[in-house]
Amino acid sequence: MSDKLPLLLDKLIKHETDKATATGFITGLGGIASLPITFPTNALSVLFIQMRLVTTIAILQGHDVYDERIKILIFLSLCVMASKLRLQQFCFATLMKQPNEVIRKISLSVIKQLISIISAKHSLKLIKVIPIFGGVMGAVVDRIITYRIGQFAKKQFNQIY
Repeated sequence: MSDKLPLLLDKLIKHETDKATATGFITGLGGIASLPITFPTNALSVLFIQMRLVTTIAILQGHDVYDERIKILIFLSLCVMASKLRLQQFCFATLMKQPNEVIRKISLSVIKQLISIISAKHSLKLIKVIPIFGGVMGAVVDRIITYRIGQFAKKQFNQIY
C-alpha cells in the first residue's frame, strides 16, 4: 500500500479541495446582503473539511491522532497560512541589522507591493458585493487554502517517523 499511498493522498486532497471550492462558491453567492450569515457558515464548514482532511492524512500515514504531538501537528497544519507571522517576525529582526541604503531599496520595493495589495484588496471587497463574482472569489480562496493545507499536511506527516 505504501506505493499507492501518495496517489491516494493526492486524490483525497483533490476531493476535499473540491468540497471546499463548492462550499466557498455557494456561500459567496449571496453577496454583501447575506454576508453576516454566510461568512461564519463558510468559515466553519471549510475548517471542518480542512480538519478532516489533515486528520485523515495523518491516519493514512500511520500516525495515532490521539497522541498529543500529532494533535498539535494537525492544528499547526491548519494554521499553515497563519505561520507567515513567524516568518515576518524573523524578517523584521534581520531587517533591523541591515545598513540604511539597503533599507531604502527594500522600502521602495515594499511601497510598490503595498500599493498593489491595497488596490487588489479593495477590488476584492467590491467584487464580493456582486453575487456571482463573490461566489467565484469564495471558491477560489477556499480551494487554494485547502489545497495548500493538504499538501503541507502530506509532507509534514510523511517526515515524522
